[in-house]
Amino acid sequence: MRLLFVLPHLLLAFASSSNVTVVSGYWRVANKHGNDYDAWFASTLRLNAPYVFFYEEASVRRFVSSVRTGLKTHFIHRPLSAFASRDTYNPAWVHEQHVPSMELGLIWHEKVHCVHLAAQRDVFTTEWFAWVDAGISYYRTRDVPSAPWPAPSILSGLDPTKVYHTHVADWYHSGFAGTAFLYHQSLAAAVVKAFQLAVVECSGSGHTRAEDVWIADWRCGSDQVSFSLLSFSLLSFSLRCA
Repeated sequence: MRLLFVLPHLLLAFASSSNVTVVSGYWRVANKHGNDYDAWFASTLRLNAPYVFFYEEASVRRFVSSVRTGLKTHFIHRPLSAFASRDTYNPAWVHEQHVPSMELGLIWHEKVHCVHLAAQRDVFTTEWFAWVDAGISYYRTRDVPSAPWPAPSILSGLDPTKVYHTHVADWYHSGFAGTAFLYHQSLAAAVVKAFQLAVVECSGSGHTRAEDVWIADWRCGSDQVSFSLLSFSLLSFSLRCA
């Protein structure tokens, strides 16, 4: 299994019919953007692909249903109290700017679990599964393509042993954006296991290699950091620009 990144215009904008289930979700918790999500959703949730959407509050389900009128959407109720990420998340992993609440960190860590659950249920019978943030930044100020997403010509050329993800540079991780990633259904369980091991590595326990350097602070609450650790310590990976 190899980790790969592609630029947002490839991962988020190629269009035609699809063999991908998009997984997303929204929980009302203390976050970086306050109530801006309600305005963004009118655009960001109109991606033309079948969605599995996770939620806790009935009002969120009603709102998302109204935004995605005419688009295939399957809802799964998943309260914060049921998150698998609670088993590995340290309540101390918070930061006023970067991880403003434990609940937000839990959501970030839960993404791979949501994809795994969606892949297990496979309600739309697709081979590929993509996490796309409900308020995906790329489409907050851009029009969402009206054609189905993504193009079969792109999908048919992807390697089912790789994880494809959007990329962003920041000082505290190596570039995994976390806003969107895609992989084959067959990888769903392996990605969860690898991510959990990366969280353990970040926390400073479970080390088996002398060169390991752990972080053990708020950065472990960021899925970007855990995915970055995963990319260079648990998987072989290659980087390509689209």
